Amino acid sequence: MSSMKFKNITFCISTNGAKVEKTNMLILSILGMNAAKGVNIDIILTGCTDQFKNLDNVKLIDACKEAKSGMLSKLRFMAADGIDVDIIVFVDDDFLFPESWLINLLDFSSKESWSILGNRILLPNGDRFWDRASFSPHRMISYDSIGDENIYQTGGFWVVTSSAYEKCKWNPDIPINATTKGFKHNEDVEMSLRAKRLGLNISFDKNNLVWHNDKSYRQSGDIILKIPESSASIYGTSKEFLNLYDRLKAKPKQINEQQ
Repeated sequence: MSSMKFKNITFCISTNGAKVEKTNMLILSILGMNAAKGVNIDIILTGCTDQFKNLDNVKLIDACKEAKSGMLSKLRFMAADGIDVDIIVFVDDDFLFPESWLINLLDFSSKESWSILGNRILLPNGDRFWDRASFSPHRMISYDSIGDENIYQTGGFWVVTSSAYEKCKWNPDIPINATTKGFKHNEDVEMSLRAKRLGLNISFDKNNLVWHNDKSYRQSGDIILKIPESSASIYGTSKEFLNLYDRLKAKPKQINEQQ
């Protein structure tokens, strides 16, 4: 085992501007993470940014045309273009980070070296989302699965070292839901396959997690189903998610003032 150390981490958020409250909560969750000594955090928000111009501590990249036309991969590419950091986190605008996420990342990195890293992605009711999965067939797999060429990293959440990203960047020409538009693979599968061809393995930390703040999904065995929003309450909400959400809702000003 080898140890990794880093000083600068940038969170690149892509948004189409349709989930303003959730995006604000995501930003608060990043700013509210437990501090890690010597680690600097930056946030870049790319896409439809007009409704976020009052935010402090967030760099805005206006790319509403690309966001509205479904060029999600291009938003990620634009966000990371030219930034000089150690670690890049690509995340969609409807996720939440627990306070312990950064500390857990540092702990994992002190024990193992990695290029691309995933961790558990949970839905508000505690179900898994597409965290550790194969693309053909599209199924969730064991957290302990390693070395499978069929494993991909879901596009909504990537943690990648800058050196790895320099070798394997997002393809800005691939649209969202690419396989329905004549492409062989969606953008996350395409990037995962390309990364593996370059010798960049996708590691996984089963002890860390993020939340996908979207109640319109549920887990059914080893797949994820889209459900009517009116049915979401049937599946409940986990106490862990509620506690995090309530803390963020209650202390937005205090969190901003700490930065």
